[in-house]
Amino acid sequence: MNDKRKFERKSIFSECMVKRLFLKEKLFPSQIVNYSPNGLMLKADVEFQAGEAVTIYLSAEAQNETRLSSNYCVGMVRWCAEQIGNIGGCYGVGIELAHSTVNAT
Repeated sequence: MNDKRKFERKSIFSECMVKRLFLKEKLFPSQIVNYSPNGLMLKADVEFQAGEAVTIYLSAEAQNETRLSSNYCVGMVRWCAEQIGNIGGCYGVGIELAHSTVNAT
């Protein structure tokens, strides 16, 4: 398989909260599945649309693991796919971060 990814992904399973920017709605609980310097993959119960801007609020564990200097990051949904057969978290969500702020080394 030809992998077109720019950066290696690091596995993690850590809680976070996600909010769509510009909408008055509640935060959605989610989990970070993996991360790289320019993105995250989330597991979520909520379907997101490609192109949506989101804020991801990291747990202390996720912030420590990713070595992010802040407890939140902003990004854009690149893809969202239903995850058939998973218990809890029906969608995989690919997020491209607004800046490369996650340390994946």
